[in-house]
Amino acid sequence: MFRKTIFSHMMYINMFTVIIGTIFLTSLQYFLLTQYMTYRNEKNLKEDAQSIVEMVNREGTLGSEHIKSYLEGFAQSSNYSVFVVDTTGRIAIEIAAGEEFNQSTTYIDKSYLRDSEYTLRGTLDGTFKKEMDIYVAPILVTDSDGTVSTLGGIIISTPQPVKQILSNQITRISVSSTLIVLILAFMFSYYSAVNIVRPIKIIGNSAKKFATGEFGERVELPKNDGKITELNELAETFNNMASELEHFEEIRNNFVSDVSHELRTPMTTITGFVDGILDGTVPEGKEKEYLQIVHDECRRLTKLVNSFLETTRNLNQRIELDITNFDINRLITQTVVGFESRVDEKNIKVNIELCDDICVVCADKDAIKRVATNLMDNAVKFTPENGEITISLTEKQQDIDISFKNTGKGIPKEEQNLIFERFYKEDKSRSENKSGTGIGLYIVKSLINRHGKSITVESVPDKYTVFRFSLAKGKL
Repeated sequence: MFRKTIFSHMMYINMFTVIIGTIFLTSLQYFLLTQYMTYRNEKNLKEDAQSIVEMVNREGTLGSEHIKSYLEGFAQSSNYSVFVVDTTGRIAIEIAAGEEFNQSTTYIDKSYLRDSEYTLRGTLDGTFKKEMDIYVAPILVTDSDGTVSTLGGIIISTPQPVKQILSNQITRISVSSTLIVLILAFMFSYYSAVNIVRPIKIIGNSAKKFATGEFGERVELPKNDGKITELNELAETFNNMASELEHFEEIRNNFVSDVSHELRTPMTTITGFVDGILDGTVPEGKEKEYLQIVHDECRRLTKLVNSFLETTRNLNQRIELDITNFDINRLITQTVVGFESRVDEKNIKVNIELCDDICVVCADKDAIKRVATNLMDNAVKFTPENGEITISLTEKQQDIDISFKNTGKGIPKEEQNLIFERFYKEDKSRSENKSGTGIGLYIVKSLINRHGKSITVESVPDKYTVFRFSLAKGKL
């Protein structure tokens, strides 16, 4: 039993389509040709019968030698059998071509004689030994007073072998053409199926290698296969995905390294001080001071772990937003106050430009509080001493635009599209601040996106960096 592959499906469908199409076209061709032959045969019989009727009318009699001589020549040239019969059905003139005529017949059933011409197919009640195509036309004469009377009739017939010959020829041609078409269809179907399946297999093999950890694997399609737009797009999509995953894997490895380093430092500190207290090597009266250090390191670890948990929860969208109306002015002001000690320590000037005394937005208050906190923390962290931070709120028709701007070295242009990625951290060789987990801005972007909004960054090296986002207006 054949496997259900793309190749086999394409072959089956193509061959089935060709076979059905060939049968349909052959049948249609046979039908049209036989109809045409029947039409031409009937037309010829009618024209010849009318010529004979006109001749009989001119002679005024049915059995003259002149008519008989004419009909003999006519029958020999056209392979027709011609009977001239009177009104009783008696055969006055008999010109039979071939051996189809039954020589013992002298009368034709007069029911076949009618007032109008017509065609039929049959043996005329045994007059012929096999079926014939027959045309019957009445011989009408007009008297001097205008009276029309029937003098007799003309019966012209031709055998049907022509149709049989035509049918046999069509059948032979159809069988031959069908075999040729099937062979050609098989060759083209095989060629096209191979050209489609081959790049899919290449992509599949690359995917298998990628799944085993070969993140540098890329799809390179042959030139001919690359001409298929969909497959080319699939290969490009795979390569883009591979590049993104490779980049993410690099970030993840760096993150694991950073986290290991950041966890090792406080854990080493905690372990050292606790061991010192337990084995009595800590100077007398220093226990409380050392325990305070242990307490601070534990809080640092807790904050770090909570950040990781929040990142995971945001990634899985497990946090349900609690949308309410609140004063964004007050939230921003409270956030800035919380950084007062760090701002004073670096002698940073903070400017807050509010749009009104009360500016209400419709959003999740806790989520926006986290956004403002992370952006403020980021601004303070990267603003040099004696630098400046500006927070601006601008009222628009439907939204409130919010921006956090800080002076400093800025963000290189090539990194501005990366800073919102999870676990991304600016190159530490250029960064003055070597702490952090690289998830703060990722959380900010996730929360803003969940509100149906977006956040952007603009930075000029050695001058400033500004983050902008907007929130929907609320009601008091």
